[in-house]
Amino acid sequence: MVIRYAMVKNGVVENVSLWDGDTNKWQPPEGITCIPAPDEIGIGWTWDGSNWTAPVIPEPPVEETPA
Repeated sequence: MVIRYAMVKNGVVENVSLWDGDTNKWQPPEGITCIPAPDEIGIGWTWDGSNWTAPVIPEPPVEETPA
């Protein structure tokens, strides 16, 4: 069965992939941990070992109009 995995390095999701979990066919690169992830998880999310946290998206800069 294929499952959606977050590829996490240093607590940050670097990529998301579908994988059957068979490490005889493929293994994550060194330093990457593959964690089963819900659909909303994407690049930039963080994983603390128990919880997912969405990335903080900065507010777009406010354009100032000349006086």
